Amino acid sequence: MKGMRVLQKLVTESGCELQIERPLLGVRHAVLVDWLESHRHRWREDASNAEGVAIRNRLRNEVFPLLDEISGRDAALAFVKGASDAAESEELEAWALQQANVIDPQGRLHLPVLRRLPVALQRLAIREFLKQRRIVSVDRSVIDRSLSLMELSQPAAVNLPGGARLRRQGGRLWIDP
Repeated sequence: MKGMRVLQKLVTESGCELQIERPLLGVRHAVLVDWLESHRHRWREDASNAEGVAIRNRLRNEVFPLLDEISGRDAALAFVKGASDAAESEELEAWALQQANVIDPQGRLHLPVLRRLPVALQRLAIREFLKQRRIVSVDRSVIDRSLSLMELSQPAAVNLPGGARLRRQGGRLWIDP
């Protein structure tokens, strides 16, 4: 999952390595406040949390309470579970791509291997291949056009965002700037 992590490593401009730890990141705000108050600890709420300027505040103060009311349950927990499931899926996808071994020693996509994969994994391989080569705006239509290169009856090149071209030759796909 993107965003804040419990443990995050940073490197400053001067090269100093820092480690940020957020041990309470997974604790719900209301649970934390209840615990503090039940143990007679003082709690200070940042006044900016009530302002609707930041998206996270509008989500916390407007959207999630409305979703809770509509669904009759804690909607934030469903989002947390969904994010956790997505992170697990991303981990599984990365493992499957590594097992598939679709990149040849020259860094090109190997079409005979790609063709043997399920379509969903073909799409993932194309997406990751393009993203790793800094092709921006990789969406479903770009991936579909790229997958058309697997068919020898189709043209041997497709235009990519940013002016690059994905080319097919000798059973391989590569990017031609």
